[in-house]
Amino acid sequence: MTGTSSGIGKAMGYKFAAEGFNLIIVARHIEALEHIKQDIESKYLAIKVYVETADLSKDGSTKQLYEKLKSLQIDVLINNAGFGDYGLSVGIDQGEL
Repeated sequence: MTGTSSGIGKAMGYKFAAEGFNLIIVARHIEALEHIKQDIESKYLAIKVYVETADLSKDGSTKQLYEKLKSLQIDVLINNAGFGDYGLSVGIDQGEL
């Protein structure tokens, strides 16, 4: 889940944790992410939260994030960082990442 350090992304992180999903939370600010991780894991004891920092506005950052996370099983992707294209992610040209 990108954009998880505040606002809608943060709220969605808590909602998915309450529904029983483990989380990979991504944003630029490590301090905010670590606080959210600790809070979610203390409220939902069975939930594991993985933290990754990334500035997804920078060229190549999404590809770097993908390389870090590609070995993990990801059931749902919530891309809540910034703004941009819309539609099914399977139709996005990998060159645009």
